[in-house]
This record gives sequence, structure tokens and C-alpha cells, in this order.
Amino acid sequence: TRNPESYTAFMIAAFDLATEEYRLVPQPVDSDKNFHMNVEVLGGCLCVLCNYYLDHVDIWVMKDYGVKESWTKLISIRQCDVSSGHFEVVRPIAYSKCGKRVLLEQDCKLLAWYDLEKKTTKRAMTRFSFDPWNLYFELDMCFESLVQLGSHFDLGKVDKKGQKPNR
Repeated sequence: TRNPESYTAFMIAAFDLATEEYRLVPQPVDSDKNFHMNVEVLGGCLCVLCNYYLDHVDIWVMKDYGVKESWTKLISIRQCDVSSGHFEVVRPIAYSKCGKRVLLEQDCKLLAWYDLEKKTTKRAMTRFSFDPWNLYFELDMCFESLVQLGSHFDLGKVDKKGQKPNR
């Protein structure tokens, strides 16, 4: 946000690795509305979640990076449309193999499939399917990266003499 006291004037900033410059990414909706915004990745595309607390969540996907007109509202879920009752947070995780459904994580408690054609949700798994003693779980996807992971933290590396470096 440009104004730290404001909770409604959100911006999406991007850092270009090639030019080492920051720039603003156009948003799909006006940021003067009262909602909580999260930025995610879905199917390799930039994704924005607009959570209108205790009412509904809109999930937008940017098909052509950096082009405001390419934002598409993929999902709009009202509180009453979810079979498990009210929710606070809904996150898209991945598309199904056929591309007709989206796996959603709800409140770190359960997984549900959202049918893009029928616009319905169906519970996929509850928290108790993992471990009855844990109340919450967190699910994330892994993506390819230009940054080599482990280059400074790989304790398994050995030097030319066959010794592990001191860290």
C-alpha cells in the first residue's frame, strides 16, 4: 500500500531479475473496496484472492503477465455455497489433470474440489484424514526456479580433498 495507515489501497509489486527494477502489476479489481488480498500462483499464472470477509472470495488469474485486460475471474465462492459452512480463507492449490476442477484449501483444515463448469464444491479431504491429533495443515506447491537452491546450505558437499566445508 502507498499509505501504511490504509487497509484498502493494495498494490502488487514485481521485481524484474533481468533489469533489477521494481514495477507495479495492474490489479484485477479496484483496491478501494473492503477486502483482504493475497497473491498466489495457480497453474504457473499469477493469481489474486480477494476475500470479502464472511461474504465471498473471488479468485482472479492473470493469463498474460503484466496485461491488465488478461485478468479473468476464475472462481467466486459465497459463504453459503460451501458445504462445510463458513470459511475465513480459501486458497487455490492446483488444477485437476483434466483442467476442469481446482483443488482448494479451506482454513488450513480441509481440501475441496471446485468444479469450474458446474460452479460447485465437493469436499476432497478433511484434516482428520492426515492426523487426528493435528488441527491444521498447510499445503504448498513446488515450482521450478532460476535460483539454485542449496548452493550455500548444502552440508553434504565436499571439497576437492573430500572434506566437508566448515559452516
